[in-house]
Amino acid sequence: MTSSTDKITIADVCALLGVSRPTFNAYRKRFGFKEIREGRQVFFSRPEILSKISPKVAVTKSLLITDDAVVSELLIDDAIFDLRKIKRIDPHGVLSLLCSVLAKAEEGKPVRLLVEDSFQIQRLHSLGFFFELERNQRDLISWDRSKVTGLRTTDPDMFLPIQYIGNKGGERQIAEDLVRLLIRHGFSEEIGARIGWIFGELADNALTHGKGPCYLMCHRYIAAKKDRFNFLAVAVADRGMGIHNSLRTNPKYSSLDNKAALLTAFKSSVSSWADEFKRGKGLTDVMTISLGNDSYFRVESGDMGFSIPWDRNAKWGRPMCSVSGARYSIVLTDAEFKNVSREDADAYIEALLRTL
Repeated sequence: MTSSTDKITIADVCALLGVSRPTFNAYRKRFGFKEIREGRQVFFSRPEILSKISPKVAVTKSLLITDDAVVSELLIDDAIFDLRKIKRIDPHGVLSLLCSVLAKAEEGKPVRLLVEDSFQIQRLHSLGFFFELERNQRDLISWDRSKVTGLRTTDPDMFLPIQYIGNKGGERQIAEDLVRLLIRHGFSEEIGARIGWIFGELADNALTHGKGPCYLMCHRYIAAKKDRFNFLAVAVADRGMGIHNSLRTNPKYSSLDNKAALLTAFKSSVSSWADEFKRGKGLTDVMTISLGNDSYFRVESGDMGFSIPWDRNAKWGRPMCSVSGARYSIVLTDAEFKNVSREDADAYIEALLRTL
């Protein structure tokens, strides 16, 4: 027997859980909440609601370049992302989350984001995350806007919030401005130049070969001790066809399997374009920068994930999100770069190909 104090209306349930009516309808279907009908009114049991789903969300998910977490862990239904679970997130995580939400909307499904007035949600707001979703898929993606309010504050360590590049060449001015900003904040001219080069090459690759727009981000991490290096995390993502699929449009590489195509794309003079165009050095140059800095490099293409950690022991792993397109992230130390040639990078890739 349900007491009168345990009976709550749909509006009460939404307020209790901090969700909208459409989100509650999804919960209602998923958890099978029993209706208590009194005449034309419908009530639900508060104890049943609280026993099946808690209004308090465990903040446990860290979407970081070095982690094995995946965006799908934020899904509580087919198209409901619970962003309240996010504990920490870096540029790789932000762009992976952005691509995942957009991919759901592009399937024609209404997407709901569960948000609250928390540090990480407001941080996403300040990075332009919600602005980009609204610009791209306003009619299909929704969230409680009363929880994401106010001006987009500036994070001093986020040197480059989400930047949308829709046309080839659009990354050049952004890269130039970023280089000047890095040098002004004490980073060496060498790392500034390398970052600018990475942005240019990866953005060009996304726009030329991925056949789609791309997103750029850059965040700094200040060393806690004076004898430690500062770090820069750079992330680039696109919603194109993926590195491996792009390369296989060149008949010369059409027979390669997914992993071989992804690795081969980083060799010099390898491109989706025919040999006479003399392309295929951009990704190799990114690899030489990564190897020469002992950085942490991660690339994802479709449902494949591949990383080169600090110790250079490359490994395959699950991607943070399994959607079309490519995501690249690199964490560079503000230290002297070693001279790594394209031939050195090719030899490194060849060694990895032999392990497949």
